[in-house]
Amino acid sequence: MRKAAIYARVSTEKQENEKTIESQIKELRKFCEKNSLLIVKEYVDDGWSGETLARPALDQLRDDASKKLFDVVCIHFLLL
Repeated sequence: MRKAAIYARVSTEKQENEKTIESQIKELRKFCEKNSLLIVKEYVDDGWSGETLARPALDQLRDDASKKLFDVVCIHFLLL
């Protein structure tokens, strides 16, 4: 079974109104289960600006990726 990380954050006003962090995580968990991915860690940046890549959970995800703690990263993508 491949190991997965989940990354979630609110990136737009539309997402803030329609897709909460909790709903993103719920959908990502379902996706992982459906695709036989073992979630090893969830990274959440709630309330951090999308104008910068310096976000605590994203920074930790990058560090953990360099350590090869997981095989894939799952994110919720919203088309505008």
